[in-house]
Amino acid sequence: MNDSSEIQKQLLAVAEGLIEYRFHLARLLFGLESKEAEEALARADLESAIVDHFDPLLKAILKVAGGLRGTLLEAALDLAGLRHRLHCVREALPVSEDEEAMLEGRIPADLPVEIRLSLVAVIDDQLDLAYHNLLRAVRCTTEVERPSNEAAEAA
Repeated sequence: MNDSSEIQKQLLAVAEGLIEYRFHLARLLFGLESKEAEEALARADLESAIVDHFDPLLKAILKVAGGLRGTLLEAALDLAGLRHRLHCVREALPVSEDEEAMLEGRIPADLPVEIRLSLVAVIDDQLDLAYHNLLRAVRCTTEVERPSNEAAEAA
């Protein structure tokens, strides 16, 4: 195996680990939902730092690494970014003082509650599942790429 393909494999392994780390960090931050102004501001600063600084680093690593795994990892990163944007939209929606009663079905839900519930469903049921499925596909590409690399070295 040449040095370039070994470096590519190592870059992809690092990127995969960083993307999983990013996902877990984002989940922790989303769990810090607080109405306290100071805590909410700190969480927003951390989320922005991830999106503004960490994601460009990951995209640069994936661009250098390239290949099928790099493309799949970049798609997973894009889903993580979309998850963040939808979460921010959800957080920006006004909260009614009757929201608890709306969620319990005692009174009809207003539009912000309906939108918030839809966003939660998209994030939790679809984006997270798609994200994890992409990471599973990345792990499968490791097995697919190995035989073709060995065949290329034999030729």
